Amino acid sequence: MGFKSVREYIESATSAGKYWEGTWRRTAPALSVSMWSDMSYGGGGPAANYYASSPGVWAVLSPWDGIAHGPYVAPSTKHLKRILIATAASTGVTRLMLLDYLAYCPFYDGDLDSEQTFAFPALTRHMSGKDVNLMLVSQGAGGAVGAFKVRYLNQDDVERETAFEMNYGVFTNAAGLTLQGQYGGGADYAMGPFACLYPGDGIKELRGITLSAAMGGVFSAVLVNVVASISSKDNSVSPYEIDFIDKLSMPVVEDGAYLNFIGIGTAAASPAHIANLEFVWS
Repeated sequence: MGFKSVREYIESATSAGKYWEGTWRRTAPALSVSMWSDMSYGGGGPAANYYASSPGVWAVLSPWDGIAHGPYVAPSTKHLKRILIATAASTGVTRLMLLDYLAYCPFYDGDLDSEQTFAFPALTRHMSGKDVNLMLVSQGAGGAVGAFKVRYLNQDDVERETAFEMNYGVFTNAAGLTLQGQYGGGADYAMGPFACLYPGDGIKELRGITLSAAMGGVFSAVLVNVVASISSKDNSVSPYEIDFIDKLSMPVVEDGAYLNFIGIGTAAASPAHIANLEFVWS
């Protein structure tokens, strides 16, 4: 449904009580310099997520185990209204992405260089695959830089397979994401936390992952949708926030979403972070 005006939002939030506040606090995981980490892995509240389920079996995370965003609201539509972040040290995260974690498959073998395939269930959110990204999260750090390719079905039901040079990286610490580089080179060619797919593609079904050589460790394949992104301007301890109603565009949060952050920092540190998130529905 959504909001047609600011007045409609105000009436929904203040008069109708269609409003929720969620809190997020983290003291870990340990960050690596200029590399993305999965903050769902860290201690604090909500409880840490270690992807500790049956190896090679796709699973979903309960919305009640992530950042609380209120009750199921269908046929209404829920929106993220505001994010406020504070950190205990200036060596903290400089950018955070709020993700909806759609599904994951744990304990891929980092020492296996043949294609690893596991039965894939239909997605329950973002079912078309549009704007669905893949991130590889280290569950045990590998010791070598390497390349990988991904075989997947896109939102147009076309099967694609990326080339090795489109996905190049290394696992650092547990909870570290592979550092993606489209043309190889590891950190020098970093492009972001997600696997490099063909332009315009999202993933409707993940069909296989192949490592070019042993990278070591184990990792989880996680399909996500980006809800919002927030950055610190000066890497200080000053709180920073985004109020999306000022932008006249509030991101949608679907019923059943498991919400958490990934983050990137400027130093190898584990400073405490706390966030307040506001949600409203119409």
